[in-house]
Amino acid sequence: MTDFARHLFVDGSYYFMGALVIVWGYVFFQWLRNQSFTWNRRVGWGLLAVIALSMVVWFGVERGFKVLADESNHLAISRSLTFDKKAINVTQGQFFYDNFRPITSEIPKRPLLFPFLLSVVHSFLGYDIANAFALNGIILFLLLGLVFFWIGRTRWGVWGGVAAALLVAAQPIVGLNAASAGYDLLACLLLIWSLFLVFKLCEKRDSQTIALLWVSLILLSNVRPESGMFFPLILGLSFFFRLIRWSDLKERVLFFVGSFVFFLPRLWQLMLPHDYENPQNVAVIGLGNFLRNIPDLGKGLFHFGFLLPYATLLNLAALLVLAMFLVKTLLVRKESISPYRPFGWIAAASVLSGLFVYVGHHFGHFYHPTQTRFFLVFVLSLSLMPFLLHHIFDRVRPLWVFVAGLSFFAIYFPVAREQRHVNSLTLIRKTRAVYEFFDGIKEKDVLVITDRPGIYTIRNMGSVNFTWAQEHRDMIRENLNRKLYQAVFVVEDIPYNTGISLLGSVFPMETIREFQNSPQTLVRIAKVLAH
Repeated sequence: MTDFARHLFVDGSYYFMGALVIVWGYVFFQWLRNQSFTWNRRVGWGLLAVIALSMVVWFGVERGFKVLADESNHLAISRSLTFDKKAINVTQGQFFYDNFRPITSEIPKRPLLFPFLLSVVHSFLGYDIANAFALNGIILFLLLGLVFFWIGRTRWGVWGGVAAALLVAAQPIVGLNAASAGYDLLACLLLIWSLFLVFKLCEKRDSQTIALLWVSLILLSNVRPESGMFFPLILGLSFFFRLIRWSDLKERVLFFVGSFVFFLPRLWQLMLPHDYENPQNVAVIGLGNFLRNIPDLGKGLFHFGFLLPYATLLNLAALLVLAMFLVKTLLVRKESISPYRPFGWIAAASVLSGLFVYVGHHFGHFYHPTQTRFFLVFVLSLSLMPFLLHHIFDRVRPLWVFVAGLSFFAIYFPVAREQRHVNSLTLIRKTRAVYEFFDGIKEKDVLVITDRPGIYTIRNMGSVNFTWAQEHRDMIRENLNRKLYQAVFVVEDIPYNTGISLLGSVFPMETIREFQNSPQTLVRIAKVLAH
């Protein structure tokens, strides 16, 4: 059964993802045709402001890996989807005769929507690591454009819409993810989009919006491992608040029932064995982890330095506005709020359940550079809290919120530009420096021996790990002597206390470059000598 599931997942997922995206596009454009938009010069100028803001953020933050392990996996999978239409993650390979040749591969652990979308970009532009950053740049514009139109269509108007985009962009974590190759910004966009559709249902219940919400949540379920929880959560609460009724489903029963087929790739994937990174006897996600990690979240919200990628002053102001709103809502029942109460409950449940999962992760630290991306939705929801002010005070000028948004952006965007928090990761620093070294190497037919070969195979470079190199030492020597490899390089971390290379006794090597990467280790790039 496992082998059959593996075959279905590897060979069939590409086509299921393609069909899902096509169905979503069809439903979206059907929905869009029935929407009424007020277009005028002010809206046009506002949209231009959002485009300009997106470009400032995307060009202003250095594009590069921010977590690396996930990002390199996405790129490896996207390459396989592009060229072989197979869902596999190539982890080792060789490059010779102008072709990359895989050696080992593994089954992806994470859902496939982001690698699939990336493979579509590769199909048009050719495979390139830079395409991942470009895709996230597009996602950034869609995210800022969504909050602009969402807030701009309310009583806040165009000034409020631009202010919303500024407040979202003011969170440094947004800019960092927009300039990365990760899938977190896509998950954030699809969740906010789904909540927008819930908001629309509070205004007017119609079958097209319900269908679009349904298929959008299926898309979201195929982004991150835990994002599938939002499908039953949001739809279940929508039924509870009668935003969706059984009669609505009967109108398109074949569509709603048939759409469950798009969960099959994820189901096949879950049937396959996977190793997770949680320590022994520690749950991947659990209440114990949550209780252990929640103090970090509390401390992080009051971190007034400019190291963490969060807009602390904005977040605290947002929590104050939220508290004032909740107090006034309990004391005074406002008719303007009543139609949107279901939206408030559903949005709160979505954000808080996501927060519980991420804080309850075995490594869910609000402070850690690899984990800050988990809190994108949380801090983005805080960025939109100031727009509750209309329900607290009788008169709030949109211009005031715009000025506040511009001020917060000016204060916190430099945090994203400097990315000190990301630079504290030794693997990021090491990879950036080694990439720069290999950018100066003209030959393509090289082999890199290192501890994480997948980081280099995504550049269409031959790369293997130390174990494979030791087991195939004679073949490597022969290929180097026969000039199948123009060069063989060893990239490794050398402990200062021993100074021992793992391959020092296997290959004669000449040190090309060394640099300290931590107080305990230096990175050595050595060239294997032919003989």
